[in-house]
Amino acid sequence: MIDNNWVRVTTAGGILPAAGLSGTPLELAAAGHTPESLGMLSLKTATQRVEIPDIDAFGISLNIPTEARFTDDHGNELFGVAFTDEHADEWLAAIAQQGRALIVIADHVAAHYPTITDWFSDAWMAMVPAALYAWPEGVGITAPGPQK
Repeated sequence: MIDNNWVRVTTAGGILPAAGLSGTPLELAAAGHTPESLGMLSLKTATQRVEIPDIDAFGISLNIPTEARFTDDHGNELFGVAFTDEHADEWLAAIAQQGRALIVIADHVAAHYPTITDWFSDAWMAMVPAALYAWPEGVGITAPGPQK
């Protein structure tokens, strides 16, 4: 696990297209990656509306309640990030419903920017799959039953 400024992002009442994670290029660099090496779209030079890419080159595993593990397309871990608290049920439910997560990488954490538009204009984005697991009790992105 790396020290991180990763945060969970929600749809923010419909402002964002999907729930997911946000970090900075420094966190990716610490794990040996760049937004470009992961196939993410840069919005820094976009002059018109662009579609956020839906890529399968990497994904996230949310099976551990306080971690997000980024995996390659074969399920091998690329890197992981740890949180001090457990994933919120609502956040997990949003990602489970979508089957995918929005990944936003910007030069600074979202709170640094005066508006969400400023944050987006300084970001790389991608939609990636959430790992799906099977247990005798069911299938999902986390184990069935209470996680807390």
